[in-house]
Formats: sequence, C-alpha cells, structure tokens
Amino acid sequence: MSIPRSLLLIPLCHLALSGAASCAVLISDSFGDLASGAGLNGRAPETSTAGGNWIAPNTGTSLQGNGTGGVILDYTAGNSAGFDLGASYITNNPGIYELRLTVTHPSSINNQSWAALAFSTSLNTASTPSGNGRPWIFYRQNGNITVSANATSTIPANNISASATGATTGTSHTLRLVLDASVPANLTFLAFVDDYEFDLNGGTAGTAYPYVTSTVPRYVLFSMGFPDEASASSTPSTVEQFQLHFTAVPEPSAALLAATGACCLSGRRRRR
Repeated sequence: MSIPRSLLLIPLCHLALSGAASCAVLISDSFGDLASGAGLNGRAPETSTAGGNWIAPNTGTSLQGNGTGGVILDYTAGNSAGFDLGASYITNNPGIYELRLTVTHPSSINNQSWAALAFSTSLNTASTPSGNGRPWIFYRQNGNITVSANATSTIPANNISASATGATTGTSHTLRLVLDASVPANLTFLAFVDDYEFDLNGGTAGTAYPYVTSTVPRYVLFSMGFPDEASASSTPSTVEQFQLHFTAVPEPSAALLAATGACCLSGRRRRR
C-alpha cells in the first residue's frame, strides 16, 4: 500500500514554516585585540550591524582590556558599557533577541562582586542595570545568580546558587537573556546560564516571564562592579565575550502562505 503523497508533504509544509525564520549576529566582541589597560568607549566591536560602537559613558578605563582577550574592572563602584540600538529599533524589527555574556569569576574569591547583562531603557555609569534593565541577569563572584524583570522589586529568580545552576567559579559561564519581541507590545523573556534555564513564572506552565506592561528596551549592555573597596581583588573577574543574536519571526499569515503554497503546488502536480 502506497502512502498518499499529501501525507508525505506534511514534513515539507512544516519545513516551509520553520525555514521562514532567519538568524543573524547583530553584535559580537571577544576583545581579542583590546590592549591591556585600554578602555571600551568608542571601540568598534568585531561584528556590528546594529548599535554602532561601544558606549562606556564617563567610565574612562574602569572597564579595560586585560591584554589576553578579556575585559576586567579596575576598582570602582561599578560601571556599564553597551550599545544604543535606537529608540524604535526593536519595535521596527520584531523578533527574538538573544543577549549573551561569557564571564569567568576567580575561584579564589567569594564575595558580592558581580557581572550583569541587560536589555535596558538607559545606559549610564550606574553600577547595575537594576533600575532600567528590562530584563537583566546578575552573576556574583560567590556563584549566586539573580534574574530581574525590571527594577529590584520584580525578581522572578533570586540568588539561585551554583549548586543548582552549575555556575561554579574558576571557569567560564555564559549568561543568556532571550527577549521575545515578536509582538513588541507584549514582551516575554527567558533566562539561562549555560544550559540551565531559570523558572521565571513559578507554578505557571512554561518558564518565560510575561510582561503585563512593558517598555521596549533601547540599549544592550553589561555591567561589572564591587559592593565596596574591601571586595576589590587583585584577581578580578573577566568578561570574555558579548553577543546579540536576532531571529526574525515572520507574520503568521506569510509563513502559512508559504507552507500552503508548497502543499498546493505539489497537489496540482499530482492531479496532472
């Protein structure tokens, strides 16, 4: 008994749907050519199709190269650096935005010093994006990770330990924020460290955090800092890579039309 060709076409229709999305690296920098002591402000990243050059406002060389492909923080209360995508960039380019930061915390230190990653509504010298990050993820030298939807009062994952996430110190780990802006007025996001996914909505099905009301972010950034001078160390944490990925999500009607067209075309051929 032969299988109807219409059934054989079902995987092709799914392929047409899945193939309609495209992924691109908008920003990428691994700091390989950043000289020791050199600051980030004005630096051209290795890849930049959005956001222009690095902005590190008023930080001088507080965030600086270590000469071996990383960025460290020379002692200060904390500093941020990132990119201005533009006021309407995400609104005009709906899709999935994935922000990544690879960090190594020294194994010899156990304190509250941090590296943070954020989508944000502003970019300044604030030590953390806690007030403007929408969303942000915060990784301390003691291994604990916090994920916030916006300000410090909205924290769906708080001080999750390395014993749960596997984000032990002394080795590199990649923080990831996945912002679903396919409908910019209804943002949701996911958060990860390596392959560990944080549960951002408690007992509700799924792990994504849904914004009830949200401000579409304009900036992408990372931040490093110490809570106090006593926590500053001669063995600083290192940021080794910063990336922004984008996946365009087509209009459902367009994707359905592509899939239906593929199926109808084959159906016409079969009837001839």
